[in-house]
Amino acid sequence: MINNAFWLGLPETLPKIDAAYERSDGRLMLFSGIEFFPCLLFLVYNNYDHLGHQYWIFEDNKISIESDGSTYPHNISSLGLPAHVDHIDAAFLWSFNRQAYLVSANLYWALDERWNRVNTYDYPRDMTMWQGIDVPLDDAFVDLTGKSDEKNLHVVM
Repeated sequence: MINNAFWLGLPETLPKIDAAYERSDGRLMLFSGIEFFPCLLFLVYNNYDHLGHQYWIFEDNKISIESDGSTYPHNISSLGLPAHVDHIDAAFLWSFNRQAYLVSANLYWALDERWNRVNTYDYPRDMTMWQGIDVPLDDAFVDLTGKSDEKNLHVVM
C-alpha cells in the first residue's frame, strides 16, 4: 500500500502508483488505476462515478487545488487521451525541450502542463521514434546532470 499518511488525499486502499513525474512548476503528477481497488462495493459506497485510470497533482505532499477550485483525482480521459488509453506506463519531463511526455503501451503523447491536455495535433507517436527503447516501459526518468540528450533518458523495463 501507498503511504497515505504522507500523500494526503490519496485513497487509503490505493496499492500502487503506476507513473509519476515532477512537473516544470515543481508539482508532482501521480497516475494510478482505480481497477486495482480490492472490491467494487468500495467503489459504489464511496461514489466513484469516474471509473478508470486517474491522476492527481500534488503540491508538496498535499493535493493541489486549482485556480477554479477543482481538486483531484481526475480521470486520464480529461487530459484529452483517446478512449482506448486506460493506463499510463511512464511519465517524464525531458530536459532537452522542457516537454512532459506520457507513455502508454507503444504510444506516447506530449502533455501541455499549462492546460493539463495532451497535444493531439501530431500525437500519439510510436515509441519506435525513441531508438533503442523497448516497450512496454515500466517507468522512465531523466537524470539531473544538466545534459540534454537521449542518453539522459532512463527507462525501466
